[in-house]
Amino acid sequence: MELTQAFLGKRIARARERADFSQGSLAELVGLTQSAVSRIETGERSVESLELAKLAKALDISVLDLLEERPLMEELLVAARTEVEESAGLDRALNRVVDLVRLQQLLDGAPDAQPEPMEDAPDVNGISPISAGETLAEEMRKRWQLDDDPLPNNFENLVEHLSGLSIALEPLGEQVAGLYACIDETAIALVDSSVPLGRRRFTVAHELCHFLLRDADRLIVDERLTGRTDAERRANAFAAHFLMPPKSIRRYLRSREPSEGVVVELVYTFGVSLQALLWHLFNLDLLSKRQMTKMLEAGLKAMSIRHGYGDAWQATEAEQGARRPPRRLRERATSAYDRGIIGIEPLADLLGRKDPDGLRRELEDQGIGVKEKWWAETTPR
Repeated sequence: MELTQAFLGKRIARARERADFSQGSLAELVGLTQSAVSRIETGERSVESLELAKLAKALDISVLDLLEERPLMEELLVAARTEVEESAGLDRALNRVVDLVRLQQLLDGAPDAQPEPMEDAPDVNGISPISAGETLAEEMRKRWQLDDDPLPNNFENLVEHLSGLSIALEPLGEQVAGLYACIDETAIALVDSSVPLGRRRFTVAHELCHFLLRDADRLIVDERLTGRTDAERRANAFAAHFLMPPKSIRRYLRSREPSEGVVVELVYTFGVSLQALLWHLFNLDLLSKRQMTKMLEAGLKAMSIRHGYGDAWQATEAEQGARRPPRRLRERATSAYDRGIIGIEPLADLLGRKDPDGLRRELEDQGIGVKEKWWAETTPR
């Protein structure tokens, strides 16, 4: 579609409404009158380049979001888990995903680019969501030769390597638990890292299920662990069985009753949250509802300290708030910067760095981004 003055005005209006700004408040932020903003949105007034940059900054979006022929924000197929259906946190998460997708597509168009393949998942149509999640988890563990063992600490790296799904960790303030976005052949999962490690790993596995089955809804909201839609129930069942295979759970129980101490041991063995483990044990008929309620009320911190896992609890808490761009995307962006294909700004944005010059110096110290020609040009003759 041709980007006309009228169409640009409509995009600015939609972005303003998403940001919950009135025309007057937006006008004040960018130094225009309300009448000027109104005329821009109706297409009666053109937008100068500096005004466009100010508008994009005020609306917390990229200029490209306003100018692209196919705006990514409108075309992303998203399956999101969030506490509130419309929130500033969700908008920030979506904007971050758009930035990551845009960079990945830029690198896919670079010389020698080899985009990650998207693996075909087994067909689980025609069976219930819970059974579909369980079946898919068992099949993918078998396909990836993971046996029934607990998964390692470098879980995100493992999932990226095995599936080709790019995973980014960002502190989203718990407003958005996880977000799976797919457009064309680009797929990215954005996961909240401001929560404990176990919840983060469960969300990674949840978004992995969306990726494997190509769930294509624009937005799916899930306020509870059990989920409200078939896609969410399926993804939650997949995450529970992928992280905690029933055979493995029973093997680690060794015929023991799931007492408080045993439950804490299983939490740290499988790297999951207390809530996810207790629901899984309950669904496997290994724990009563009364026992589950009692342990949920006690909480993981108190139980960990009581049973000698205080250090383990502190270690997992220390990991909260970490930022991790997709490993393969980071590798490709660093390589592209080193070869002069992209500048330092996209790489700094990917890494969450506010000081591009500082990052440039750090990379040069490691021999990255240093042009051999530079030495020849500055050497006295």
